[in-house]
Amino acid sequence: MGKKRVKFITLALVIILGISMVFVGCGKKDTYPSQPINAICTWSAGGGSDIAFRGYMKYLSKELGVDINVQNITGGNGAVGWAAAAKAPADGYNMVMLTFDVLTNEAQKLSPHTYRDFEIINMFTLQGMMLMTHKDFGWNTLEDFLNAAKKAKSEGKTLKIGVAGEGGLWHQAGALMAEKTGTEGAYTYVPFKGSSDQLADMLGKHIDCMVTSITAAKPHVDEGTLIVLGTMTDERVPVVPDAPTFKELGYDVKYSSWRAAAVPKGTPAPILEKLRAAGKKAYDNPEFLKWANEANIDPVYMDNQKTVEYMKNQYPLVEAIMIKFGLVKQ
Repeated sequence: MGKKRVKFITLALVIILGISMVFVGCGKKDTYPSQPINAICTWSAGGGSDIAFRGYMKYLSKELGVDINVQNITGGNGAVGWAAAAKAPADGYNMVMLTFDVLTNEAQKLSPHTYRDFEIINMFTLQGMMLMTHKDFGWNTLEDFLNAAKKAKSEGKTLKIGVAGEGGLWHQAGALMAEKTGTEGAYTYVPFKGSSDQLADMLGKHIDCMVTSITAAKPHVDEGTLIVLGTMTDERVPVVPDAPTFKELGYDVKYSSWRAAAVPKGTPAPILEKLRAAGKKAYDNPEFLKWANEANIDPVYMDNQKTVEYMKNQYPLVEAIMIKFGLVKQ
């Protein structure tokens, strides 16, 4: 009886220990997140995307209850940062911002990574492009600028247009603008790692104009140093109400960008569920929306499924325009 009793007690202890381990394991899952999260911004510090991402991460951090540490990994039109993010552990502690140019890189076939290598949390901005110049050049209207471009071309010269990323979103928008305004061949496109570098050269008058978003440039537009010659949007942008759209000036030029938060493919479903719920709450936070509108990042929310569908539908359009303007080989 003594031996049987010992065996029974031993078996009971094993069962209890097993059950305890199960509950401990569940407890670990329920405690996510329990440490800071690393997040990659693929564009330069101080630029529009960097400002937008850091701002949104601040509010997502509040919802998750842990710090989110943003680092800038630039290069390759975003490809370097996306490669690092795709290879990071899919444990919920590694995040990245996807932007329009993840589609550009896929079309160019220069990077093995696409949006399919990530689990989307949600989209949080959707911005139209703008054409800006320095007030000292004396081009106060789009027609002034276009006439200068045509004159330069007739003299065998070109105007320099600053774009973030060679062949990328802003380069594509510039090429579309050139075609639709009859100024093809009048420009040299100067690529930058991000809008902060591009802005610095514009303020220094080292380039003649730039295709960009309003986010980083807004203070300089407000003070009158920079002039928005036209917006590539359907309607005028409220924060620059005096700037006409290309459309109202008779040119069919429309081009928009977006930003979305994502994590590596394979991140566990319970973690994704928490991140997506927190992402929605962060976006809906009145304080975030107030900040986003004041920072001019054009906040727009799409959940993970709608964001994937949006990118899926946009890709063939991006590929077609890049082929058309010689920005990618067929």
